[in-house]
Amino acid sequence: MIKKNKKYKWLIIVSRDAAGGAEQNQSNLADYISSIGEGCFILLITKKLDGRWEFLKEKCTVKYFPTNSIFIGYILLAPYLFLFLIRNKVKYIFTSQTLINALIGFLKRFKMITYPKVIVRESNSIFELMQGRKLERYRFAYNLGYLGVDLIICQTQYMKNSLTNNLEWLQKLKHIVVIPNPININFIKKMESEVIDGLNKKKYIVAAGRLVDAKGFDILIDAYNKAKNELENHKLFILGEGRNRGLLEKQINRLNLNEHVKLLGVVPNVYPYFKNAKLCVLSSRIEGFPNVLLQMMSQNEKVVSTISAGGIEKIPNIFTCPIENSLKLQESIINCLKANTSGNRKVFDSLLNERDLSNFYNSILTSLEYAKTKNN
Repeated sequence: MIKKNKKYKWLIIVSRDAAGGAEQNQSNLADYISSIGEGCFILLITKKLDGRWEFLKEKCTVKYFPTNSIFIGYILLAPYLFLFLIRNKVKYIFTSQTLINALIGFLKRFKMITYPKVIVRESNSIFELMQGRKLERYRFAYNLGYLGVDLIICQTQYMKNSLTNNLEWLQKLKHIVVIPNPININFIKKMESEVIDGLNKKKYIVAAGRLVDAKGFDILIDAYNKAKNELENHKLFILGEGRNRGLLEKQINRLNLNEHVKLLGVVPNVYPYFKNAKLCVLSSRIEGFPNVLLQMMSQNEKVVSTISAGGIEKIPNIFTCPIENSLKLQESIINCLKANTSGNRKVFDSLLNERDLSNFYNSILTSLEYAKTKNN
């Protein structure tokens, strides 16, 4: 049952109870919105799994659909939203998954919803990530729904260029903007102080993310194997879970790295692992823009990253290398370990402060107002 509640200014629609970058961005925004006194309703279109949104229940209303299927969630979303908006006069709808973005845009485009401003965020460079029939389904969704949204947020200029080059009609619109990913500095300060027994005594390199092809952990393991004789007994910890666990375990066994490479699964708090590591590494093949890279920079002065998203090459003082190149990744890891990076803390903190949530929030509202002026 949907209760009438006039306090909600924002409706944030989420695909799943997960730890992905899109979901993290949405939870950060919800946390900030509630902290400044603007009511927020969070709607997840699938069942509660890990309860990653429960920390917001004291500040926001969190609602889950009773299904494990995202497809069924899509079907349920339109009628639920129709009833919700009758009872709750929200001002903004914020989504960050392409098919949900398109569905809400379709409803707005054809006047099935009218008054809320629809803000959508691109979570990845879809035209580089997908191909074949799946890509064509997404192209159809873009064409169907994106004309109805009020603001399209791209994480990087590269992402915006990819979108407008593949959907040329978007180039005529005034409401597609680049707003870099924010970072929740207050949340990080709370989490980074946790002490995990013995962690600060270990010599290790750390990576984190879903165990899927896009994250390139197979390349990282190969790079580690090539570099192990120069790493002075540093182990490799990989945080996260996913469908490629079995493949990665076989690779570790084949290379006789069982004592050196540890797949630690999902950990409740990544920040102590980043803080105590001798080096943090991002090995992805493709990213929208990796939030985990910003998290690593908040804790550690030694950071290596593949150039897997637009904008990474512009980040000062991190060590970068091409994607899908274990030799170059190996070289970057060794060079970063040996380098004097004592000045990086000030540089990293300055960059992260520019990406705080208040700037992200204000950029959204400013961009909305600009788009409204240009389109009138």
